[in-house]
Amino acid sequence: MVKHVRRLKNLLKEERKEFGANQFIGMLNLQSMGMACHCDGEETARSLDYMEEAINLNHKLYQYVFFDIHMYNNIADMYYFIPDSMEKELEYLNRCIELLDEWQSDWHYDRLQVYSKRGQSYCSMGELEKSAEDFNLVIEQRNQEDDLVAMSYYYLGRIELMEHHMPEPALDYMLRGFGIWQRYNRPNGLQAMKTSIQNIYDCYGYEKENPNFESWLTERVEAIQKNSN
Repeated sequence: MVKHVRRLKNLLKEERKEFGANQFIGMLNLQSMGMACHCDGEETARSLDYMEEAINLNHKLYQYVFFDIHMYNNIADMYYFIPDSMEKELEYLNRCIELLDEWQSDWHYDRLQVYSKRGQSYCSMGELEKSAEDFNLVIEQRNQEDDLVAMSYYYLGRIELMEHHMPEPALDYMLRGFGIWQRYNRPNGLQAMKTSIQNIYDCYGYEKENPNFESWLTERVEAIQKNSN
């Protein structure tokens, strides 16, 4: 990783010699250096400095909105992995959403993906009402069933269980999300959803309906899909 950062620094110096300082390629190099330091695991402050330098350069010379959106999203992802940094993560997600709301279509995947991220962050912070608002917005504005919609239903189920401790409404959301995820052949995340559903099955006595969890799960998912059509 140290070699990678050193190579990027040398490339940045060469680029400045060839093209002069403050070129767009320099912004991309700064971003790469920031990501490289972040992946190193011990260079968080330096990583953020590189990213902020790239953003400031963009503001000074280009004002490319798409670049700001991309960078704010990346910085939010970095803060996600830093302990006790949820407020900073939310700050950059909010910056990203402010630009996406202005420049991107309501239904666009990139925009709603950031709303989904913010909803997950709110959920982790215990801000359940705000979290539910974001996930409901994703479901309402996304014009197709995909991983974003599936994840939104799953989290709404978790929120329902945390707020009201009512298994049936929570299951309705989770099974709806699980069915979408399964139908669109999305293996990543499917097991986590299945585990959450099985925990409800075990804790709330659903084995009385069917002692075989796999069979019960199939029946419940099919019933929800049938009622949705």
